[in-house]
Amino acid sequence: MIDPTKRYLITGGAGFLGKELVGELISRGITRLLVMSRNEGQLIALKESYPQVDILPGDISDPFICDKACAQVDGIFHLAAMKHVGLAEEHVTECVKSNIMGTMNLLEGTRKYKH
Repeated sequence: MIDPTKRYLITGGAGFLGKELVGELISRGITRLLVMSRNEGQLIALKESYPQVDILPGDISDPFICDKACAQVDGIFHLAAMKHVGLAEEHVTECVKSNIMGTMNLLEGTRKYKH
């Protein structure tokens, strides 16, 4: 159950799925959102569309930015990932950094900052 009094992080929030999720959550009255992405231009565009959201530029493969994000939220919608199979197969190291290490960084952050 999503609690409108809680604050949520959306990783990969400036991507296609993230933007859709932000819009859906806001339409349901969830406005305490922190949107994280490494795409600065898309973050700014998202902020212009939804001024009530907070944005955080950063990459989930960075444990320090994950700690910073997790310290500020009560829950996470984790959408950041390399999703294109062909690209992931061609760039395995980047895929592992994002999809595996990034997820582990978020899990570690949630362990540290249980609210």
